[in-house]
Amino acid sequence: MKIQILDNTFEQSIEGYDRHIDFQQLYQLQAEVSDNECSYILAPEILSSEQLPQYSNLLQVLLSKLRLNGELVVGGTDLTAFADAVRNKEIDTMTANHIVARSKSMANVYEVCQLINSLCNFNINWSCTGVHYEIKIRRV
Repeated sequence: MKIQILDNTFEQSIEGYDRHIDFQQLYQLQAEVSDNECSYILAPEILSSEQLPQYSNLLQVLLSKLRLNGELVVGGTDLTAFADAVRNKEIDTMTANHIVARSKSMANVYEVCQLINSLCNFNINWSCTGVHYEIKIRRV
């Protein structure tokens, strides 16, 4: 099963996924989708949509749904890259305000990777484009 998790305010659904789940109903995923059922979960903005103290719970729910060799893609706004971009005037005031207004949290991508490693042994690759990071996690 392939699932896309989206915030309907900012993201559009992508064809080809078995299910599209609104972030607000994410925790229903625990009851509706069996553990080890998903081959792919796409949640590119999910970490910006959740408070930092809840990252661990959120990631545990998503990772529990992955089957062996399944892949989870999560992302968010990197706090360090955002601060540097604002300080260096790479982002104008309106764009910075938009990013802050839509984000419940920002974290450092390295810290998020450390958190994922503390949960279990996964293969992790990450990339950062501008102020946005994306982490690909494969269950092994």
